[in-house]
Amino acid sequence: MHSKKNRHSLGRVAVLGLLVALALPFMPGNTALDAHGQRLLGQRSNVGFIDTEIVMSKMPEFQGIQQQLDQLESNWESELTVFEEELQALKEEYEAREILYTDEVKAQKLAEIEQKQVIVDGFLETKFGPDGEYYTRQRELMQPLQRTIHDAIKIIAEEEGYNLVLDRAQQIGLIYAEPEFDITQLVLVELGIEEEQNRVF
Repeated sequence: MHSKKNRHSLGRVAVLGLLVALALPFMPGNTALDAHGQRLLGQRSNVGFIDTEIVMSKMPEFQGIQQQLDQLESNWESELTVFEEELQALKEEYEAREILYTDEVKAQKLAEIEQKQVIVDGFLETKFGPDGEYYTRQRELMQPLQRTIHDAIKIIAEEEGYNLVLDRAQQIGLIYAEPEFDITQLVLVELGIEEEQNRVF
């Protein structure tokens, strides 16, 4: 039986993971990276970074989206719990009465258990699997926010002359970076979430 905790982790593999696409190169002209990221060597390089987790958490729309996803997940968890309880009841009945069953009845009961297990697994995969309805809905709801953040990053990158902007929230190998290259607050200001005077460097 899938525990609620496990289902919750399946249903909530970081909403913010959708923002990995924001770790994009913003390079003027024909500047580009080769397959090994060596193109920037030997020429002016200005690399910035952002924490999209912070930006996302401060966007007013995010809380509403998270509430919708939480409600969706809660509804499906309730349905799944019913299926799991029915499956458990079938298993317990079989174990308690197995010695009394004829071979024909045993086969019938085992078939019922197998059929219910298929229903449970199918429901879990359909709702919370990698291509399930939860993640489909998640992507639909998050895309407008992603575009908004992406556009703000692009504006800041062009204004400040950054060749490359990395997303610190995605842990893509950004081990250390000087605070002066953190454009998180600049993006928040661009989005109108924080005032200019509240920027912290």
